[in-house]
Amino acid sequence: MSVAIKTMTPVSYSIKVDAIKKRLSYFSDVSFLRNFYEHFQKVRDVEVGIVSNFPWCCYLAMKWKFCMKEKKPAKEMSKNDFVDIINLIYNLQLEASNLIVDDKVMLSLRRMVINQLLYQSTDKFNANSLTRQYIWYCLNDESYYKDKFLECTGLHLENYYKMACYFTAISCINPDIESEVIPFKHLIINLVPIFGPEQVKRFLELTCLKIDGVRDFIAPYKLDKNITAEYYEDTPFLSKPMFLDGDGVVILCKRIMKSGFVNLVPELFKQVYKESYKEKFGKTMELYISRFLDKYNYNFKTEREVKRIYSDNAIKNCKSVDFVISEGDSIVYIDSKAIEPAKFVKTSNNAQLLKERLNKSFIKGIYQGQECAFNLNKIEMRKPSSKDSMLIVVHRDHHISNAMVVQDFINPDLSTELSEKYHSIPIDLKRIYYITIDEFELLLMMCKQKELSINEFIDMCVEKDSFPHTQKSNLSMHIYEFAPEGIDDDQLIVKGRDLLIDDVIEKMKESASKWSGKVDMYLKIKDYIFNW
Repeated sequence: MSVAIKTMTPVSYSIKVDAIKKRLSYFSDVSFLRNFYEHFQKVRDVEVGIVSNFPWCCYLAMKWKFCMKEKKPAKEMSKNDFVDIINLIYNLQLEASNLIVDDKVMLSLRRMVINQLLYQSTDKFNANSLTRQYIWYCLNDESYYKDKFLECTGLHLENYYKMACYFTAISCINPDIESEVIPFKHLIINLVPIFGPEQVKRFLELTCLKIDGVRDFIAPYKLDKNITAEYYEDTPFLSKPMFLDGDGVVILCKRIMKSGFVNLVPELFKQVYKESYKEKFGKTMELYISRFLDKYNYNFKTEREVKRIYSDNAIKNCKSVDFVISEGDSIVYIDSKAIEPAKFVKTSNNAQLLKERLNKSFIKGIYQGQECAFNLNKIEMRKPSSKDSMLIVVHRDHHISNAMVVQDFINPDLSTELSEKYHSIPIDLKRIYYITIDEFELLLMMCKQKELSINEFIDMCVEKDSFPHTQKSNLSMHIYEFAPEGIDDDQLIVKGRDLLIDDVIEKMKESASKWSGKVDMYLKIKDYIFNW
């Protein structure tokens, strides 16, 4: 069921957007892209980072530029022209936010923050995310993911991850610039001997755009009218983060390239295979969580074991979580939700529509945990413990930290509904946290290193989140505050990362020597790979 997007777009916002689009249309496409590239050759404020270059404004400008036809004769865009337009887009924030007219100011602030977080993801986060996907999709006993990816792209999934790692590694050589050109020569010499010309071509077709194809690519994203939600959307160029031109592969913004590589495979699977992928990935993530709980010697029951307990006690048609961990006198309920936030969830500040969209899975996890806790307490004749807690593990961050945020800003009836059904609330809403799969790994590592139970850590989070001046927006902020020295990656991630990178590096050492005396072959391969 689709959710109608209701907006309160100020007339002034729409007028200003139209004026910016019109101004962009007078400049040539090539001069716009040249200024975009040069804009990211230097980070304006090193301490602030790439956010100081207003990348979300730049990518929105690029979307609007290619949604419009280029006026003829087109003008050359100067650096000042480019900066003026980016500043105009940045200054749209006040009207786009609607902070004055919104009931839920926090939801408006939330989407403003989400809009910028994309450009603040660390290299370690992106590298580990790619590695985790590689473990899930390629080092899996089943061939489902590899077969489906090959079916719709013609590219072997393992080759995708290895080439993505190559581009990521190359882009890290010069960390002082955000835009870069990787010459064709390097790609052919380094990659073709390893993957073959056909696979290299498939990778570039999947991840790159040519200038004359940008308008066709962006056409499906063009809106009939100007709405403020567009201001906060992830850029469509995440799915095509690089450009091909006469010199090589152009990276306009390394941060978007790295995030794009992380997003590409899950998004493609969701779009093409929908429910089939959703079901398969749900099982993959549950198994992954189970292996980590086993590895760190947690005493836990699985959903199957919980439902067997239900059956033995004549409890039918009741929900369970995926894992129930016993920690002395207290319990941690864990439910896996293999979900990412949809575009609407990231950009909406409408509480009712967010509730409707999130109820089926994200918020549903709260109800599942409460029902499971109620039934197990009843069976075991156990009084609910004030120390019981719940973790709802999601694939990607929804930027909603816990059940109290859900109640305060999205579903104000949550406590009432639970109290009416169970005559009390089995798990205190303050102790129900959302956590991403990467944060979950960190949490288990930290708890073992610090000899701390999960519930003891939740105690500290709840206490800090009770006061505005110590409140955090997600669990990872609590984790890093508690362990400022940092937390080592789990060996599964380390070995997966090494497996990805080392194989490519070892083979690259031999690549250059294979081209000696093969100029004609080199030129033919170059023509084959880059002409499409």
